[in-house]
Amino acid sequence: MNPIIEQLKQHRSIRKFTDQPLPEGLLETLIEAGQAASSGNNIQAYSVIRVANPENRAKLRLLAGDQAYIEEAAEFLVFCADMKRNTEATARTTGIDPVMGMTEQLLVSTVDVALMAQNVAIAAESVGLGLVYIGAVRNKPAEISALLQLPKHVSRLPCSRPRSETSLTSCFHTETRCLFRCG
Repeated sequence: MNPIIEQLKQHRSIRKFTDQPLPEGLLETLIEAGQAASSGNNIQAYSVIRVANPENRAKLRLLAGDQAYIEEAAEFLVFCADMKRNTEATARTTGIDPVMGMTEQLLVSTVDVALMAQNVAIAAESVGLGLVYIGAVRNKPAEISALLQLPKHVSRLPCSRPRSETSLTSCFHTETRCLFRCG
């Protein structure tokens, strides 16, 4: 069988992590793999926030249902649907203010961020990292957006080395504008 298909079939959500830091440059490589995802009209309507500040991660943990892995994982990335950057670029280049709030904008940005995050996930798993999507980040979007100064439509992903095989649970642009560091 094809090794990529085998890897995809082995996907597991990891909920116990070591605090071992990622090797130098690996996070940027994972983001580059994410940027290679398909994108509606090549808009790439997403931003990725790296939450590094322990205080922000502790607050985020509480806002997202007290899920310990938000603090325990070596990295915590928040994937955001982001039409703001692209609509501002349109306004600058055309002189026309785009109409915001259109269903198409929501669909394009949501699909783009999901594809990007999944590419990052596949790339992370290919080098032995474990991850889990944190759906609870969507439960308090106003508070989390205020904490991290995020655009609307928040998605999420912690990434780290799995603590052990017993922590497995079955589950079915390196431009500055893409990877931000959050205080």
